[in-house]
Amino acid sequence: MISPLVNSRLRIPQPQPPQPPMSISLEFTRALRVGGEIVSGEVVLHFPQVHEDKLEEVHVNLRGQVEASVSTEFENDRPRRQRIKVVEQNISVWTKGSSYPSPDSQTLRLPFEFQLPDEVLPSCEYSAEGKYAHVWYLVEVVGVGQGVLQGIHRIERPFSVVPPDRPGNATRDALLAGWLGEWNTIRHSGKIRRGLWGGYADATIELQLPSINSFPLFVKIPFELKVTTVTKEMKYEEAEETSTDRLFPSPPIHPKEVEFVLRRHVHLNAQGWKDAGTDTVSAIGGMGKDTENQKLVEVQVGNKQWAPSQKNKRTGSWRQETTMRSFLLLKWNPSFETPIFSMDHILRIKVSFPGMGNNLEKDIPICIKSGMNTQDGYQSTSSFSGPPPQLDLPPTYWSAIEGSNQEKSDTSQSRKVVPTSSKS
Repeated sequence: MISPLVNSRLRIPQPQPPQPPMSISLEFTRALRVGGEIVSGEVVLHFPQVHEDKLEEVHVNLRGQVEASVSTEFENDRPRRQRIKVVEQNISVWTKGSSYPSPDSQTLRLPFEFQLPDEVLPSCEYSAEGKYAHVWYLVEVVGVGQGVLQGIHRIERPFSVVPPDRPGNATRDALLAGWLGEWNTIRHSGKIRRGLWGGYADATIELQLPSINSFPLFVKIPFELKVTTVTKEMKYEEAEETSTDRLFPSPPIHPKEVEFVLRRHVHLNAQGWKDAGTDTVSAIGGMGKDTENQKLVEVQVGNKQWAPSQKNKRTGSWRQETTMRSFLLLKWNPSFETPIFSMDHILRIKVSFPGMGNNLEKDIPICIKSGMNTQDGYQSTSSFSGPPPQLDLPPTYWSAIEGSNQEKSDTSQSRKVVPTSSKS
């Protein structure tokens, strides 16, 4: 027999009361959509719970908005917010007495569909100290009941959207087939030395990318990175005396020695209060911290070559070269511009050598577009292998929708917004 003292210390789980059945459910996939695409799903009504909840009407809303929030320099001031609706469509799918389930069923399925406008903004979120912005989309189901408490049932299902990009679609097809077009070469050189004194060495980075106007999503974009170094003038024997085959400066021989990242510039304007920010989106190309794709990088390390000096035949320089080949695979929101929230992108490549300030760093502005047509959406895609593509969005993108719905602001604007300009 268990004593009362022992029994009081036992944590016996108490049975939970059964949850009442839901009168409304929503069947809708959270797939990536393209502007101009049909967005469809089904609302399912569960009887007799519909009668118990005294539902009078059920309607479905398609909503999308862009929001910017900027904190002022005064601690006691509330952040300034501004919102603009991107899309808002509403349809009624059921009213009391309009339709009922078949005699052998207790559920009534109500299909719905909306058409996204062609001119949409890409789903995204940006957050930094003192500023926040996002573009989001959702399908919302509202069941309206009798009495004062209306809208007693609400279901929200966020999803992601990208604008259509018909010119970029041809570029994407050409990349899928294996790029045979022209290449764009970006070069950057600098002089470095090991310490405060002594002769200077030369280092050059040369990046080759397909010569394209915009970079499409979800397709491999090949690139070639060549790093060349030329030592300061020295005697031939000095190379034999070093304890390593890697003379200073030596080019990288592993992808982790190269920093290659995608960065974004953000501009916010909330009620005239402006702010901006820049941050790193991700390491890319299998370089640096992109450990997942490092094994996909092809590395070719050349033999060092001796080049005698024209002035003194007893001295010369050693030339070394490493070539790395890989690809970019972009899965982040395209570049865009609106009156309150804009974003553009750059590629940053950086190679560091031993010594203070011995870095070669180059920023390359790029325009990211979807490269997708409406027919490339989830419902009818044929050119994507594996699971349907999806934007890489932070978890807070999905939770931010709920917070924005609950908070009302006089700065909201009930007008439709389209990009003020197209970045190219």
